[in-house]
Amino acid sequence: MPESSEPAFTQLKSIKTHSLPSFSQQMRIEVDSYLVQSCRWLTMLSCLLIVVFLAFRVLNQQGLSVLQVTMVVTPLLALMGISTYLALNYPQFKRRFYTVTYMVCLAICWSGWVSLGIVNSPELLSSYESLVNILGLAFVIALFPLRSWCLIVVLGFVVFISFWRIYLLPADFALISTTKLICFFIVIVTGQIVANGWFIRAVKKDVENKRLLQKLAHQAQTDALTELANRGCFDNTLTTEIANSQRTQKPLCIILLDVDFFKKLNDSLGHQKGDKCLIEIAKMLAGVANRPRDLCARYGGEEFILLLPETDLAGAIIVAEKIKKRLSELAIPHPDSNVSQFVTVSQGIAQFKSGMTEDELCHVADENLYKVKQSTRNHFAFNES
Repeated sequence: MPESSEPAFTQLKSIKTHSLPSFSQQMRIEVDSYLVQSCRWLTMLSCLLIVVFLAFRVLNQQGLSVLQVTMVVTPLLALMGISTYLALNYPQFKRRFYTVTYMVCLAICWSGWVSLGIVNSPELLSSYESLVNILGLAFVIALFPLRSWCLIVVLGFVVFISFWRIYLLPADFALISTTKLICFFIVIVTGQIVANGWFIRAVKKDVENKRLLQKLAHQAQTDALTELANRGCFDNTLTTEIANSQRTQKPLCIILLDVDFFKKLNDSLGHQKGDKCLIEIAKMLAGVANRPRDLCARYGGEEFILLLPETDLAGAIIVAEKIKKRLSELAIPHPDSNVSQFVTVSQGIAQFKSGMTEDELCHVADENLYKVKQSTRNHFAFNES
């Protein structure tokens, strides 16, 4: 069996949990994704507001100059194209910069168009003021995960419309108008704080739920003591590998191991020493069977089993000899063993043959293990054919 260049002891590949992003990483992912979506619906909202406002002017028999139409359509189409291009082509880590830049540019375009409209039709100041209020709310929703930018854009809209009201109606900009603008800003700030708090809690809960599901999935496939695969995980993987071996006609072997005189070790040294012995053996086995598709599992009690895909009988014998050698190097004391002063294992090897079921393959390995336990111990047995 070919050697692996991977470290000697790693968590088994088949049950190793994939690393999940931290809360801060997930938060950035969610914010960036939300900003991309915000660019799209802000553009669609802008189109709708433009159409409605132009229709309003036409219905009220208010002429539209070529300059006004150009000021509306050209920036909007350009920004729509830029938004789509950036959202689809730029890497994730650059999206925040471009999406925020896009929304700021969109706000500036709106300010320019509204200014042009107010200059040409001062009598529509109240209508334009309502339009700016709608835009302010829209940009709050679009930018609420980024408090600084949200407040900058909204404050810009407030200052912008306040300027025009002071310029056109200085006498009217008294206590009531000032109070209205201040209250509007306070409502916006409060709404942003509430929405952002809800957003943070939702992301945090999502991360916690993913980690919990990952932990439960890991526990369902892992032996609690040794951190190897458990019996259920081994059975499922064996079924898959047998089907793969049938399809590809590549060899498959298993090795069933039993710790020699383990009950005596527990009786003489105690269960804590026995558990520590099993953990050490598990680490050693995982280091031996460490190819990407190899699987080492705790089969039950002091029994372990190795699944070796694309490994013939000769390769499995090499693995069994390596296990025997590595275990002797560990030199785990066993005061009551009948074959050695150190812990040893007996091994039964079985090679899959076409038409075999999972139970039949495991039965062959168990029979070979029984032969070793009835004779020499600290060795392995296999069928020649």
